[in-house]
Amino acid sequence: MYGATEKIHRLANQRRRACVHTCARARALSDRIRRKRPELRIVLASATLDAEALARYFDPAYGTSDAISSILSIEGRMYPVEVAYTTEPVLDLVQACIDAVWAWHTHEPLSGDMLVFVPGRDDIQRILQALADRMMEAASTHPSSHRLHLLPLYAELDVNAQRAVFLPPPRGTRKVIVATNVAETSVTLDGVRFVVDSGYTKTRLLDTSTGVDVLAVVPTSRASAQQRAGRAGRTAPGKCLRLYPESELARMRASDAPELVRCDLSMYLLQLKALGIDNVARFDYVPPAPPAAHVARALAYLASLQALDPQGRLCSLGEQLAEAPLSPMMARAVLHAAQEGCADEMLTIAAMTSVGTPFLKIEYGAAMDVHAELARRKFVAEEGDQLTLLNVYEAFIDPRIGRASAAWAAKHALHYATLKRAQAIRAHLVKYATLHWSLPLHRAYDATRLRRCLAAGFFKNAARYMPDGTYRSVQGATLHVHPASVLFSRTPTSTWVVFGDVVWTTQAQMRDIATVEEDWLLSLAYVSMHHDACDSLLTHRKDPIFTRMAPEARTPVVALAMVMAIALLASRWIARTFCHFVDACTDMCCATEALCKKLAQYTEPFRACGVLPGKTASGHRQNVGAFACSNRVDRVERAE
Repeated sequence: MYGATEKIHRLANQRRRACVHTCARARALSDRIRRKRPELRIVLASATLDAEALARYFDPAYGTSDAISSILSIEGRMYPVEVAYTTEPVLDLVQACIDAVWAWHTHEPLSGDMLVFVPGRDDIQRILQALADRMMEAASTHPSSHRLHLLPLYAELDVNAQRAVFLPPPRGTRKVIVATNVAETSVTLDGVRFVVDSGYTKTRLLDTSTGVDVLAVVPTSRASAQQRAGRAGRTAPGKCLRLYPESELARMRASDAPELVRCDLSMYLLQLKALGIDNVARFDYVPPAPPAAHVARALAYLASLQALDPQGRLCSLGEQLAEAPLSPMMARAVLHAAQEGCADEMLTIAAMTSVGTPFLKIEYGAAMDVHAELARRKFVAEEGDQLTLLNVYEAFIDPRIGRASAAWAAKHALHYATLKRAQAIRAHLVKYATLHWSLPLHRAYDATRLRRCLAAGFFKNAARYMPDGTYRSVQGATLHVHPASVLFSRTPTSTWVVFGDVVWTTQAQMRDIATVEEDWLLSLAYVSMHHDACDSLLTHRKDPIFTRMAPEARTPVVALAMVMAIALLASRWIARTFCHFVDACTDMCCATEALCKKLAQYTEPFRACGVLPGKTASGHRQNVGAFACSNRVDRVERAE
């Protein structure tokens, strides 16, 4: 019981930035423990959360005489901060940040460091490079001018570089830290008296057109804006420049949107079911509750992963996926790799994809860029990014080649700290896979097997290469290749690819791409297909269901895209089974009204074309059935 109590406090301590799924898991654990230990107390601490909403969540009697919870507010020491705004919206945030830093540096006293908030890593590198160029130009004309001590700060930065931001700058210089939102509440930087707030941040959002989380740049909330301005008043009076008009502040959200309502719920629902919460539809989520469409999409995906049985309960494979320190997609790929005899190599891919790119992005001159690109080409695998990362790691640890040395990494334009972090993560994954999963760690030295394993785990993130050079996802969205991918300037060796995630800049760009074969997607899993993107698969199945649907019904589904594709691609038997599930869910007292409307709306085209039977009368049931369908084509054919 002591270990479970420790886990609750650890989960509660991770509540920063409104991660409501953490509180949901803490609630699920605390309800069980408090039956045996009523004296258990949960302490939630954060600088931006809505304290009253969480108090009512854990204590429904909050605000009455029967309340057992309380809110303690501790105001930190704060010096006055002078806040200024721009008169008009800023068109070029990077250039505006550069101009603001340089203006303050040339007109303000040297006592006082600067902190600049920008959305992402690319913006940080552009600002640092531009400031370094200006500093060199100023030094050539005014040798006695004070210099800038430029430092980046973001989550993927190695530990030694992160420690540099806490050290005092060299004598006669001013420290300028260009950071992402990690500097809002995670760290306290002494000596900062000037803050430049771009007003934007990067966050993960569920893109309903692709069905995956995308990393998008969005405006910050008022709570984040207040935290950023407060960085300038920690040790002395300071100044904050917000690169947006003051009128925009009233249009911002009061606080950041919880992950529960904006991200994919597959992992969270999997963990809830692992905690014994089978009926996720009636679970008491932290307000605001997740959209019913997101819940249905996540359950559909878990069923396609074979993590749930036909009754919606967690099966043995689902328990393995829930306990794994990996995403469900990557965990499924590793488990399938054990069957293919290449689990050792797949664990390397899992570790390398979790730490970011190991290739240094050098922008100090054309010669250095050519050197970095030539060094990168030595490791490129035409099958995709994952196998390229595998080549990098294998060469790095090879005692005859890289010898895990920093000199070798620098010579080949690789980030040594990133590779060492991947090595440490891989050691933990190997230990977990052998102790908990008892997986045989074999090496196949076969790219085809590795690509097949990636298809088994990432089939939801499948996309088809189009004649115009773009890709069409299985949900029908148009995607592009990220410039950092090895397939950015190459034609894929096969028509289909799977990708790790999507980054949204001016367009949706795929990262961590691997080529796969069409037959693998059919045999390993039923893929969520959009009609326009899967003509070859529909022709391969020779299924006339789609052609019998009315033209107005041929639109992408919003809530149950994956389940609808199962009915399209599998068979009429699967479609009828799916219809029975919909009828059962509609009759459930635990199903929400919005979910019932969505279920009825998206099954109507199948009923109209005569494939699905009409609604049957059924009584109320206690459990929500997930999806009574198999995940493999051969089983479907035997059922027919």
